[in-house]
Amino acid sequence: MKSSDIIVIGGGIAGLSAASTLSKHARVTVLEAEGAVGYHSSGRSATMLHYALGDPLVRALTHASRGFFEAPPRDFTDVPLGHRMPVLIHSREDELAALDQLESAIAPFAQLERVDGAGICELCPVVRTGEGAAVAGLVDRNGIRLDTHALLQGHVRALRQNGGEIVTVARAIKVERSGEVWTVTTEHRDSLAAPILINAAGSWADAVATLGGVRPIGLAPLRRTIITFDAPDGEDLSGWPFAKTVGDELYFAPESGRLFASPMDEGLPTPATPSPMNMRSRSRLTGSRNAPP
Repeated sequence: MKSSDIIVIGGGIAGLSAASTLSKHARVTVLEAEGAVGYHSSGRSATMLHYALGDPLVRALTHASRGFFEAPPRDFTDVPLGHRMPVLIHSREDELAALDQLESAIAPFAQLERVDGAGICELCPVVRTGEGAAVAGLVDRNGIRLDTHALLQGHVRALRQNGGEIVTVARAIKVERSGEVWTVTTEHRDSLAAPILINAAGSWADAVATLGGVRPIGLAPLRRTIITFDAPDGEDLSGWPFAKTVGDELYFAPESGRLFASPMDEGLPTPATPSPMNMRSRSRLTGSRNAPP
């Protein structure tokens, strides 16, 4: 049996960031069920720093993290962690009250511009405006499109520089506590012991908690559809924003010369879906050429 000071179950952004920070003070081992870090939600996120989602606490945490993304620690990464991308939140006529409420909620964290239909079209010409469509919007020109790979690998680098270890294809199947020590057994029957165990399994954290005899808190993996497709012919996407409806209806943004979009659906696994400890947390589909967002 191998030993460590801290075991982290989960190699997404939560687990890796905790591990890289704690590795300055202790021996840390990360157990990741898949063959690579960031395989599920962390690697399939829109990776956009903006304030249009969440409650005041989430917005405050987002704001507090901004400095790290803009000026990461020395030796954390050789490339920028992100680049500026404007954020456009648009609404129909019957959603203006919701847009007003969102503006008040975001105002403490970002400088906003209020735009009309013409302003929306100037920033993002594919958003429909006018009767029955978008008539007003909020623009934050200081949004940040994050580089998922650079962020994850920065934490991997920091962890390894501090003597930490990442073990992939190491799905936990048994979690036991004896006295002051946690023991985790993986699917390959390897065992690791440590006095501190961090459950960073994301959507599968309840499953890991149950293995260790800890009361679940109601987390469940959900599926979200993301499509990628070609932009309309002749369009220059370089200045396009991350665009989102004021309600949780749709978002889209430029992606490597194409567009990606999501209807923000949250579907439960079907009976034919693999078990929660094996399924991918998001589905990725390929859209048809020139399909409108």
